[in-house]
This record gives sequence, C-alpha cells and structure tokens, in this order.
Amino acid sequence: MRRRIAMFLCVSLLICMVVGCGSPKEPGRYYDKTKGFSIKFPEGWTKTKSAFGVTVTFTDPEGRVKLGVQYQKIASGKTFEELIKVMRSFMQQQGFKIIEESETVIDGVDGYWFGELQGTNAISYYIVMNGQDSYAIMATYDKDSTDENMEEVIEASVATFKFLK
Repeated sequence: MRRRIAMFLCVSLLICMVVGCGSPKEPGRYYDKTKGFSIKFPEGWTKTKSAFGVTVTFTDPEGRVKLGVQYQKIASGKTFEELIKVMRSFMQQQGFKIIEESETVIDGVDGYWFGELQGTNAISYYIVMNGQDSYAIMATYDKDSTDENMEEVIEASVATFKFLK
C-alpha cells in the first residue's frame, strides 16, 4: 500500500513538473499570447483602461504618461513600407506635427519610429510588423510637465518588446 501511494505521488509530481514546464513569466512583464507579444513596463506603472483599439495601456504613478500597445492584423500582401506611409498620412491628417522619424529595430525586426507633437502633447510612436501582425507601441505625455528623461524611459520599455509567435 505504501508503495502504491509513493508511486502515485511520484507520478503526480512528474505530471505537475511536465505540465508546468512552460517558460516562467517574468515579473513586471505583460504577456498577450493571443496577440503574440510581451512587453515590460516601468516599475511602479499600473495597467489602466485602454482607449478603443489599444490592446493594453500602462500609466506612470503620477498619471501623466501613458504607454500602450496596439495590435492589428494587416491584409495579405501589404508591406511594412505601405504601413509606414499610411501611418504618416493618418497622423498628419489628425493634426500631429511629425518632428522626427527614423528606422529602428524592435526584437530583431526592422521597425519605424515617429516623434510627434500636438500642442504640448508629445507622442512617441513605434511600429513593427511580424508577418501580417502589426504592432504600434505608443507613448503620450505633456512635454512641459514631464521629466526630461521620459524619452529614455519610453525607449527602455520599447526595447523590452518581444514577439511570442
């Protein structure tokens, strides 16, 4: 009888170990397996209600900076260059003044970055495609009332973006 109980416990432990063998989640990192990404937000930031179409948004402790990720499936055959062109046009139509833009790399994939202003609101907008999945990582803040190093904080978070697919 003891042998059966010991065998049962060993098998149960083995099953638990095998089932739990997925990669461990990193503390402070947001995971969205359905959309195929993860990102680490700055310590102390909290998940807040997202605007329509935004997958997840985090806000700094003072409530002055929002950092979010938006996901969209792109129609087959559309290129990353077309996506950049559409985004640039859309931002300009919405009254954003693009003050800087450049190529970047996000999780080893070519991406693009726009730095924009709308009044005193600054926006950092990063876009990247992985297959037909497009991701926009965007941050908004008031340039006049935010720490000077906020761009560095945003860039550090963008650098943690990882594709899960």
